[in-house]
Amino acid sequence: PVLLVFNAANPTGPRVIRDSLYLHTAFGPEIAEQDLILVNPPSQMHAAYVSLTRAYDGLPIPRGVRMLAPGLSPIEIERTDERTLVIAAEGGYMNWVLDRLFRNEVYPISAGYQVELDGFTVTVLEVTGDGRPLVASFEFAEPLESESYRWLYWKEGRFLPWTPIAVGQKVRMAPPELGRMLRGNYKPTLSDAE
Repeated sequence: PVLLVFNAANPTGPRVIRDSLYLHTAFGPEIAEQDLILVNPPSQMHAAYVSLTRAYDGLPIPRGVRMLAPGLSPIEIERTDERTLVIAAEGGYMNWVLDRLFRNEVYPISAGYQVELDGFTVTVLEVTGDGRPLVASFEFAEPLESESYRWLYWKEGRFLPWTPIAVGQKVRMAPPELGRMLRGNYKPTLSDAE
């Protein structure tokens, strides 16, 4: 009961965590015609609030927001063609309790499970022993370099611009550095100029 008051006032956690995980990137009006692709946000729950927080602050809102590999695991990304990324999450997707707010573990996922969203299709290629996605394919409607996409990835406690890798390449991304965020050392500094 004591935590009920705290949780009601802070549904996304303590301010130091909330402020660290929210997107502080400055966008111009062109973002309204672009899908914002967040490659590896540390928290799916916080990233889901991008449009709401930007609207509340009177900032331009992306046409759409897509999260590819949210969570606290290292990931490996492979580009298989001009429109497709295959992402493997070490230990599987939905590894953090907050990520399970969006899909209950009593409903396991199988390889081959597919979700078609506006602008891209996600296909689960491999699953963990407990039925969580391990490797997933993300096939976009347009080539990844299209101006209709704005790519960001999480590194060193903030979102930075990301350029999709070349076809046939692989890249590994380290897990988020949560200790830095929890200590309150994060200072948002990213602007459109970077």
